[in-house]
Amino acid sequence: MASLLQFILNLFQGKPQAPKPEAVPSGPPQQNPPAATSGPKTLPPITANNPQSSLEAQIQAWGEAGQNSAIPLITSHARHGSAEVRSAVAIALGQITQGSGLGNGITLTLTVLASLSRDSVPAVRIAAVNTLGRIKSEKVIPLLQQALRDPNPGVVVAASAAIAPFKSYPVKKTVEPKVAPAKRG
Repeated sequence: MASLLQFILNLFQGKPQAPKPEAVPSGPPQQNPPAATSGPKTLPPITANNPQSSLEAQIQAWGEAGQNSAIPLITSHARHGSAEVRSAVAIALGQITQGSGLGNGITLTLTVLASLSRDSVPAVRIAAVNTLGRIKSEKVIPLLQQALRDPNPGVVVAASAAIAPFKSYPVKKTVEPKVAPAKRG
């Protein structure tokens, strides 16, 4: 995952190179216990003993868990110094929106994605725009329209693809308040 994000980041910085293959763990494969069939899933913790202890991998795991309860944990890293971590935040939010929708987390999610769609790194903006396109709400349309005017062509392409499904959404017409003409004389 990290190598893919690095590849995208390098691509938009004009340094194309093939992504490095992921490290293959040595030793016998570990058996995962069967998933519990009742009760909510617990979110994987960040620990030194956890093989996925890097923050980026942890955010990815929270996204893959697909639980709305992870949204505050994920979004708390939206201003991280690493572009890869910020991209992972956008991608993880997209995974949650695909799995279960947003429910009560929509306001926080949209606020964070709006910020990430204006990030200084094009790869982060692309990840945010792709996630916005997965949210089936007209609230994302203004953010996608703004991304259509991005100076980076990769962001514009992502925004164009993300906004295409919204072409069939009905347009809500706002009623302009009538202003009485000024009296003369």
